Amino acid sequence: IDGYRRSDSEWDRRKRNRFEMTLNQNMDGFGSLYLSMSQDRYYGSQSNSYSISGGVGTTVGRASIALSLTKTQDNANDNNMVNLSVSMPLGHADQNLGSLSYNLNRDNNNQYSQSFGYSDTVLDNRVNFSANLQRDAHGKYSQSGSVGYNGSLANVSAGVGRSNGYQQYSAGMSG
Repeated sequence: IDGYRRSDSEWDRRKRNRFEMTLNQNMDGFGSLYLSMSQDRYYGSQSNSYSISGGVGTTVGRASIALSLTKTQDNANDNNMVNLSVSMPLGHADQNLGSLSYNLNRDNNNQYSQSFGYSDTVLDNRVNFSANLQRDAHGKYSQSGSVGYNGSLANVSAGVGRSNGYQQYSAGMSG
């Protein structure tokens, strides 16, 4: 059943059922609130895992700001996370100069990870590109970038990433 053999250690961790609930509330010009809950139950176990997440989002000028808190628990593992997300379009309403984004996460051990990015589209939205810089909770940095072209005959994309002294390249084409 589900690809497990009876002798597998994961046999008793097969998901039995899942309960999910999400509530959203628009605050009439002051932003929005949300609350999300989920619970998983497993065969052969009395333990459950659950996740509760809540947050608020708003705009300040042209910037979008969101703050969320998430609590997850699985057996004896407890994790609390806080996330702050900010995105800001550049330029004026009639002149698009791309968008900046910033994310800050705090984990259960009071360690922080951050990411900063820029993205834009040009040539009547046919060419898109992005660049990102991340710092993980251990202070290590990684960088990535991508570019894509949406043509009439084909879509082409390319990407590069660097992390912990390793580089990764990717390319794709569809049409």
